[in-house]
Amino acid sequence: MTPAQRLQVQASEQRQRLNELSGLDSLTDDQRTEIDGLTESYADTERQLRAALVAESADAGVIETHTTPDAETRERVELRRKCSVGAFLAARLQGRQVAGEYAEYAAAVGAPAGEIPIDLWESDRPVEVHADAVTPAPATVGVNLGPIHPAVFAASIAPRLGIAMPTVSSGTYAELRITTSTTAGTRAKGAARESTAAALSAVSTKPRSISARLSLRAEDILEIGQPSFESSLRANLSMALSSEYDDQCINGDGTGSDVNGLIKQLTRPTNPTAVADFDAFLAAVAGEVDGLW
Repeated sequence: MTPAQRLQVQASEQRQRLNELSGLDSLTDDQRTEIDGLTESYADTERQLRAALVAESADAGVIETHTTPDAETRERVELRRKCSVGAFLAARLQGRQVAGEYAEYAAAVGAPAGEIPIDLWESDRPVEVHADAVTPAPATVGVNLGPIHPAVFAASIAPRLGIAMPTVSSGTYAELRITTSTTAGTRAKGAARESTAAALSAVSTKPRSISARLSLRAEDILEIGQPSFESSLRANLSMALSSEYDDQCINGDGTGSDVNGLIKQLTRPTNPTAVADFDAFLAAVAGEVDGLW
């Protein structure tokens, strides 16, 4: 095996490993270090390969060698001309597989599903030796963003107060409440008992709405570098709606678009004219034991 052939095998192994690492959903510190090392070593291998090819051509007395690719290689090169990196990236971000010529090209180069073929960056041009100037890394480099922490909302107290949340159809919703009960009592043997009328009153309400809105830009989703960016904001939106609903159930004043909350429905008591003693306080508490309001 010539030095050029050995370098070609080495470059192929490095490209294969880079392709495997690029398809991972998340990277560990060791994998990031491996990618950086492979990227640098792959560039050195390419330089050495170019130098070896030129040296071997000079030793054989050949200035330039042209080879005619086979039909499979020509077809792969033609497919590569029709494909773009942007289409592979868009498919990856949308969680779908590429189709048509893109899928055919990925199968031709042996790229696993969901990965971007490294072959896209290759080009079929004669080997040239350049006096390359290495581009240094800029002062501002990539930032490893940690997880997004959720906002803290107070726990809902509406269910603890017995506030029901029924599901109703469209239209004005009404409920009936018995405000005057029937009466019962003892009677003499053989005597009749007359009926007493009960009274019902209706309480109705009109539909009200509590809404929230979230707007996102595709550029920001790509720039943030955190896969939980959108899901965290959607979870925050849901919690904000729940918090506002709980606040309306308790504190809504019933004006405008506000809900008629629990505190608003309660009647403020008047100041007592006399201070209740123990017996009066005990009687007031015991009088509620039978459940009458």
